[in-house]
Parts: sequence; structure tokens; C-alpha cells
Amino acid sequence: MGNTIEALKIKNAVAIIISFATSYEYNKKSNKRDRSRRLVNFIHQNADEQDQSELVNAGYGRALIISISSAGGIEEYGDWELFNGLVNISRFLGDIHQGKRFYQSFPPLPVLAKTCEEQIEEEGGSEEVESQLINNGHKYCNVKYYADLVKVKILNFYIDLSNTRLD
Repeated sequence: MGNTIEALKIKNAVAIIISFATSYEYNKKSNKRDRSRRLVNFIHQNADEQDQSELVNAGYGRALIISISSAGGIEEYGDWELFNGLVNISRFLGDIHQGKRFYQSFPPLPVLAKTCEEQIEEEGGSEEVESQLINNGHKYCNVKYYADLVKVKILNFYIDLSNTRLD
């Protein structure tokens, strides 16, 4: 995204999309919210290091947590929506903590991860994720498993599976 004008247009578009994705009142009777979430998720999955930075600066960490917020009673979510939201959070945090090794690869982004974690904390993300740890979910979408995985990634635990030491 070398072109500055193009980068500014994309940054503004991402900010608008994120606001649509998190605006309950505006989208409660339409499909725009779901489409906005899918578009931002597509951007994340196909983005390079600069694009990831743009997403975090536009508030993507906050938007991810709002997308699964159910403890406040604003909206009822089905297990499938919670599952998808938790998968998106897990992938995003994993990518910025550990880097991305395929397609648009980039190294770990610790400064960006810290900013994203702060956004998540401001939205009460840990509590929202913990509220899903008791959700057994549907047999095809294991909400509890992904809630646990997201909790680990929020706490930034990294387990080197190639390490065979037991202590």
C-alpha cells in the first residue's frame, strides 16, 4: 500500500467498516453488520504488516471483543456467531503475537499486540471471553474450546510444542 492517498482511503474505509460492525442500533434489522465483520476479517486474513497496523489503529481489537459481547445483555448471540467471533480473535491475536508465515507473511508485532491487548482490556475482553468458558455450545462449534484458546492468547502464553522437557 505504498500510495499515501490509497492508504488514507483504506484507513478511513476500515474505520467506517469497524464502526458498522460494532454499531448495534444501526444494524440490528439489517445484514450490514455481518457483512462488515466479514469484510474486516477478510482484510485481516489477507493483510500485510502495514495493514495489520491500520486495523489495530482503527480499533479492530475493540471491535473483535464487541462482536462477542453477550454478558452485557445488548444482544442475544447464537453459538455459531460466538464461535466465529472467538475464532477471529484467536487468529488475529496469534498472527500479531507470533507473526504470520503464509500468504502475506510478517514477523511478530509485539508493539501492535500490546495496543490490541489494551483495546481488548478497555472493552472488558477478558470477562467477555471468560463468560463463554461455561458455554458447551453446539456439537459443530466448540465455543468453550475457543474461549479457552482466546484466553490463552490474551494472556500471551506461548507453549513451544517441540520442547520435550517436562519441567
